[in-house]
Order: sequence, then structure tokens, then C-alpha cells
Amino acid sequence: MELARQEFLRAYQWNSNLRSLRPIAADIGGTEQERRFFHSFRAAISCPADSPPPCVLAGGHTSDYGTVYFWATIAPRLAHREGAVKHALIALGSAYQVYQQSPGNNWHRSDEAVGPGGTGTAAAAAAAAAAAAGDESSEELELFTIQQYNKSIALLARHACPSSPESIQVTLICCLSFICLEMLRADHTAALTHLTNGLRILESLVPEAFDFLANDADLSGSMPPSRHPSPSPPSPQPQQQQSSTPSSHTQHPEASRDMREIIRIFCRLECSAALFASGVQPSLALRAYSRRRLDDGSLTFPPDTRDSFESLPEAHAHISSHLRDVIARMSETNGRWADHGFWSDPYQHEQQAALRRRSSRLASLLDRFAAGPAGPAPATPEHMSLHLDLLQVLTANVFIDGMTGLEDQDDAIVGDFSRLLMSDVGLDGGFGLGSSPSGEMWELDPALMSGELLGGIDATANGRRDSGGGASHRSQASLAQMVEVASVIVQTGNAIKQQGGAINPSGRWFIYDSGMLWPVYLAATSAQDPAVRQKALKILREATTREGLWDGPALHDLIREVGSKVAQNRWPFHEVPRSLTGLGGIPDMWETLAMMRSGDMST
Repeated sequence: MELARQEFLRAYQWNSNLRSLRPIAADIGGTEQERRFFHSFRAAISCPADSPPPCVLAGGHTSDYGTVYFWATIAPRLAHREGAVKHALIALGSAYQVYQQSPGNNWHRSDEAVGPGGTGTAAAAAAAAAAAAGDESSEELELFTIQQYNKSIALLARHACPSSPESIQVTLICCLSFICLEMLRADHTAALTHLTNGLRILESLVPEAFDFLANDADLSGSMPPSRHPSPSPPSPQPQQQQSSTPSSHTQHPEASRDMREIIRIFCRLECSAALFASGVQPSLALRAYSRRRLDDGSLTFPPDTRDSFESLPEAHAHISSHLRDVIARMSETNGRWADHGFWSDPYQHEQQAALRRRSSRLASLLDRFAAGPAGPAPATPEHMSLHLDLLQVLTANVFIDGMTGLEDQDDAIVGDFSRLLMSDVGLDGGFGLGSSPSGEMWELDPALMSGELLGGIDATANGRRDSGGGASHRSQASLAQMVEVASVIVQTGNAIKQQGGAINPSGRWFIYDSGMLWPVYLAATSAQDPAVRQKALKILREATTREGLWDGPALHDLIREVGSKVAQNRWPFHEVPRSLTGLGGIPDMWETLAMMRSGDMST
């Protein structure tokens, strides 16, 4: 554990992408400014008691109380005792202010302002002068952010060796703050570096600290703080009841409620990162899935006793857990594409069948909940959250249908990261990027907008078995449905933003967790129907909420630029790039395009 923390700190000295974070000579002083941006951070994540998230740093789901509890309670509480956390949160509040002020929501560090021998001192003096009036420019805020960032990193040095639970929490909370800060700054390289270091620290904890991830009944992250149960562990399994060994949650402080919320956030971030960039293994998700490999949902929701979710938090907890398991399964079977020997193994076959049955069961429960008396009203945060859950079910089904690379396998379900839906897209018309953009927003099913039976959308894994076409046909139908559901999320989200316009006048929102944009990206790059692709591209282009690493306009531009080069026969590869036939290679694609632009300029 000590080694992991030392590597965490050492990264900022030797990583070329983070060299601008070295301590600078200028001293900004200005404790009043620090307090103001600490309160700016608190305001960014606060929600009225009767108004659940989405908040700035929460996920997009109204049941994401666990994340709100972390940012609103756990982190600020520790900031009052730990300077490293305090300065990390101040930097985060300042970074969010820059994000609000910057055109296009995109800004980067100024090496000149912070580099050795640069103009840091003069810039700091100007920033201090502006602080009293609270009218800092984006450049001054950028400098202030970096200085607070550096202060936090410097204070983290005292936590490099101690192994107390609080030292571990301090390091991990700062790490989460840095991840969100870099995502706000659109620096995915630095954000992924922080995430990797945080996951390395978590891997050094005792295995029992992660037991709760495998328990769907642990809804603590989906309940308001006032309704949280005591932090006692869930009931042990029957074979554990025979043991006289005390609960691991009692033995190990790492399993406290605060640490559970930290682990849960890291788990969500790693899954999002694994879909965004290559080389990210969802280690926490794999831990959870290893305990649920044959879970088909029948024990938790017996067909003869439960036909609907009882609440939106319950639905969200189980569906999020299911998608996490599917992502874990995708990761562990990476490289097994079209491997008949592997997929014909009875144990592998049963795992796939269990995922399919669970997906179908959860979709049915969600559908009945939406149609029942507890279903949310249209144009409400709860209505948006319901469709976010539906989008997760549909996306899980696409993954489940595309994983094996085998044809005509009733129970062959999930797909490998690098070749997901590769057979569905080709150079001769997979993109449709040469056609003119759609001029109007497409028509929506009125029932879908009213929330009736989820608009009749068939989210079950088996729903289209009889229509022919095999897994490819089912996946294409799901991609079209995903785009339709995403449009409802966009329209509902816009209505919510208008209602909160006085608080967030620019309309630019940021949530740390990915929810809608990566499924839409998948549809934009993998759907065979040109109309579906154009609708997905429109959603990406007009997105005003950055979802962690996922930025809609940037993804739209990426697809258009690659599509243009393919159409002009200028793409340097013989195949359509893997990141445009699935997920997992977006930074590599940006790097390839950057090198191509550099080559174009030099010729």
C-alpha cells in the first residue's frame, strides 16, 4: 500500500503530462479567495432537500444520493482537518468556474504561467488583486486552480507512508478531486493517470473491503442520507454463518460507509474509462462479477412473487450493477472473439445464459414499474432517470448480443472490447458521414414521452428473436432504440436546465459519471441505418453536459473527421478504426488524427 501511494505521488514529478503541476514559486496568499472557491465547490454540488440530483459532480441519476453524500459530506468534512483535501476541493471549485466561463467548455493549462522562470509571480499578483472583487478572468482562475492543485499535491506527501484509514481516504479523495478537475479541463491523459493511481491504491486494500459490490441488496448509494441504514454489513451467506470469525466489515475500517462510497465512485469511473480508452482494466467490476457469475436474477426477483421494481432507486441499483457485470465480462473475455472452443465450454455458456436471463428479467421489471402507479411523471428528473436506466439495459443487450463473434448462438451474448460489432460496419458505407446532416429533430413516440410502458420499447434480450437476422439484427434494433431513448433524456434534461437557469445561467453542466453520451457514440459509429447515425450525431453535436471523459461535441468532431478521411481514401489503415466500431480507443484515435494533421502541415 505504501509503495502504491509513493508511486501515486511520484507520478507528478516524472510524468511528462503532469510536469506543469510542479510547485511554483509564486504565493497567491488570498485566504478570502480560497474560502470563496471552497464555497463555490459546495454550491456546485448542493441540492435542496426536496430536489435530488443531477448536480454538478453527481451522476445524472436522481437516485445518485451516494455520490452527493460523498461530495457534500465526506469530502468537505475531511477538508476541515486535512489541507490536502481542502486545496483539492478549492481547485475543483475554481476549475468548474473556468469551465463555466470558457467558450466551448474546453481549456488547457498555461505552461508559461507555471513553468520555472515563467510569469507566475506577475500573474499571481494580478489574480490576487482581482480576487477581492471576485471578477477573475479565465486566465487568472486557471493560475489559481493550478496553484491550489500544487498545494494539495505538496501536502499529500505526508500521507505517502502512513497506512491509517484516514490517510488512505485523504489520498483517495484528493485523487477523485483531481480526476474530476482534469475531466473538467478536458485533459483525459491526466485524468486517466489519476484514476490508474487511485485504483492501484485500492487494490492494496483487504479483499473484504469490496464485498458490498457483489450485493445488489446494498442500496446505500441509491438512498437519501436520511434513509441510510446503519453501516453494518449485509447478512452473510449461509456458509459464512457457520464460521465464528467476526465480520470483515467489523475487522477492517476500510469497509466503513465512507470507504464504500469512495470505492463505488471509483468503480463507476473505471467502467467509464474502460469504455473510453484502451489499457484500462475494470478491476473493481471484475471483483464484483466474480461473485455473481451465474446470477440470473431469479433469486433476487422470483418470477412468482415480483413482477416490478418497487422504486426508482431499486431499479437503478440493480440495472447499474448488471451493466457493470457485463462490462467486467467483456473485459475478461477480451481476445476470445469467435473462439469456438472457449464459448462452447459449458461453464462459459452458462455464464452467458445467466447474463441474458438477468437482462431480460430486469427489463421486464423496469417496464412494469414505468407503467405502474409509481412510474414517474413526464418532464421530471425521475422521468429522465428512468430513461437513463432503460438506456443502460438496451446497451447491455447490445454488448451481450455482440460479444462472442459466433453466429446463431441463442445464448452467446457479450462482446470483446476491440471488435464489438466489427462485422456490422465496413468501409463501404458503415458511416454515412458524407450525407447531409438531418435538418430536424426526429419524431418521437408520444407514449415514450408520456412514460407509458417505456414507449412500447422492447428492452428484453429475447424480444426480437422471431424477426430473423440473428444477433446482428437485434443489435441494430437496439441501437435505434438507444438513440430514441437518448432523445427523451436530452429533452427532459433541457427542461430541467431551464428550470434551474438562475443557478446555472450558461447551461453548461458537468457530471463525473458517463450515462448517455457513450451509448450514443456507439450508435453513431455502429448503426447501419444512416438515419439512426445522423440522429446520434445530432445528439453528440448539441450536447451541453460533459459526462466525465465523454464530451459530445468532441466525439461528434472525431467521427466527422475520421469519416472525411476515410471518404477521401486518406485514412492510413486498411480497416475502419476499432474505436469507431465500438469503444475503448478514443484517445488513440485523437492521437492518430493529431499526427496526421502534423504530417499534413509539414507536406
